[in-house]
Amino acid sequence: MAIPSLHRQLLSQLRQWVTPKDHRHLQGFAEIVAAILLSQSATFGQWVPYLGHRKCQVRSHLERLSYFVQNDHITAERFYVPLLRQALESFRETAVTLTLDTSMLWNQFCLIEVCLVWGDAHSPWRSRLWPMGVPRLVSRRIIRCWLATAHSPLTGEPWAVLSSQPPSLQTFALYGQRFGGIEPHFKDYKSGAFNVLESGLRNAPALTCLFMLLDSAILIAQIIGLLVVQAKQRSQLDWHSQRGLSFLQLSLRDLARRCYEQVALPLLRGLPAKSPPAACASRRKQAQLNCRFEFAKVLTFST
Repeated sequence: MAIPSLHRQLLSQLRQWVTPKDHRHLQGFAEIVAAILLSQSATFGQWVPYLGHRKCQVRSHLERLSYFVQNDHITAERFYVPLLRQALESFRETAVTLTLDTSMLWNQFCLIEVCLVWGDAHSPWRSRLWPMGVPRLVSRRIIRCWLATAHSPLTGEPWAVLSSQPPSLQTFALYGQRFGGIEPHFKDYKSGAFNVLESGLRNAPALTCLFMLLDSAILIAQIIGLLVVQAKQRSQLDWHSQRGLSFLQLSLRDLARRCYEQVALPLLRGLPAKSPPAACASRRKQAQLNCRFEFAKVLTFST
């Protein structure tokens, strides 16, 4: 049977950057990324309709997928890092902001995510999953740091940020960037797009590989979503007068359209160092963002 269109096109483009230990690994990688994007799911069973070019039963599909995510040769360094390096080529001489946050999964695993701040999108820089209750030996080093605090009657609670940078009027604005991108990014993992909580996996190495596959799909989707905006095709997919959908959501809709209309995938290219304006779901939300707190002075105390 013929290889599905999106799988075939992704495989053709990914060969430019990814060098697997075995060429079959890249075929499986492209197939799974295509299935994630089309099914909008992190669950193996939801991928099966997009793996139909193989003449085998569903159980055989699930066994092959389970083996793939537990294969020691399927690593972020071999598959995701080359994609990320290509996507961030224009950032070579540019200062970037990274955010780190964590999310609990089933009260059993802690997902630690480091992301690149880029407009309203957070490109996953690195994901790591730690089983809870497992002791880890880490190096400890005493560093100089600053504690910034603020309190407003409107918030109802004090704010505190521990930073390696001296406090300024922008301290809390910089900290707040993680809420504008990395929190929706966690939501995309879960209810916003791929519903990883329904994956059924409870094995740390397999889950780590799954998140690498999701990150690869998200990065490719962000590039395609950007290309949709640059080609002035956004209004075909988004009814807002200004961009109301994230690059991920634009891309998922565009990929569904391309597969239905049998339109070729655009050539993937790197993200520009300067991001386009952030998406906003409504004018009310935009007004809320424009009327945030503004600090007027900084008081510094030392010991």
